[in-house]
Amino acid sequence: MLDDLPTGKYAVACSGGADSTALVFLLRERRPELELRLVHLNHQLRGEESDVDEEFVRGLAKRFDLPATIARREQLEKRIDNRLRNKSARFRAMRRELFAETVEKHGLDGVILAHHADDQAETILQRLLRGAGVRSLRGMSVRSVQQVAGQRLAIFRPALDMPCAELRNFLIARSETWREDSSNQSNIYLRNRLRKILANNVELKEAMLELGAGSQQLSKWISANSSTLANPFGVSDLWDVPPILAREMAREFLLKSGCPAEELTSDVADRLLQMANDAASEKRKIFPGKVRISRRSGKIHAERPSN
Repeated sequence: MLDDLPTGKYAVACSGGADSTALVFLLRERRPELELRLVHLNHQLRGEESDVDEEFVRGLAKRFDLPATIARREQLEKRIDNRLRNKSARFRAMRRELFAETVEKHGLDGVILAHHADDQAETILQRLLRGAGVRSLRGMSVRSVQQVAGQRLAIFRPALDMPCAELRNFLIARSETWREDSSNQSNIYLRNRLRKILANNVELKEAMLELGAGSQQLSKWISANSSTLANPFGVSDLWDVPPILAREMAREFLLKSGCPAEELTSDVADRLLQMANDAASEKRKIFPGKVRISRRSGKIHAERPSN
């Protein structure tokens, strides 16, 4: 997938860990024509360890004569939506904010992330456990576009088909070092627990990747056969729609209405379908992200929170 990256100028997210460090080496070795800028967010969670990570990335940029954008959590935290209570979600939002700002400021074509096949399996398993719908079970895309701070951010994941071990072995073969994040060993975080389970069960990891591939194909069919719900939409707009399409249409409606993607489980989508299909159900409900949904005169209305 590295060869599929369009020639251009990119930010490269670099934590200093094995995955992102290997990606920097691979990009410089196999795609020397690309113009790269390293981007690092110091999360300031592990004291001196976090600062050493930052210095490692600075050294990597200097070694390859690459420009670097380094930021600290305290610089970005106030910009993040207060509705994001989950720590991991807040940090993801901070990183996206930093990537978008860097891309805009330096006229770059997008950001390159070091997600690999093991990350993909973890993501799919985590979403499956949370009751995600078909489109979410596709996992991460090699190329995607997100809206961040009012601008479009192009995201590229050229290592998504590479196992984690392949990236580490690439560095080991060259006697290169990287930084280990000690928090990755903590069982406090669900993703860490799932990572350990998948590492000890190759069959499960392969099953997750197969589920992702199958969901990708089904999602293409859904996209080709579903329609977009307006705000408001008539309750009858969903009556004769096959259940799998109705659920995904409901999910997309809630997403566009301001519900956080990580909280849009199948149960949440079904709550909206119940409001549309059952005239005896509650006429007003609060959905994730404090989005207000109401049924009035045969129409479903979505109202974003005022703050």
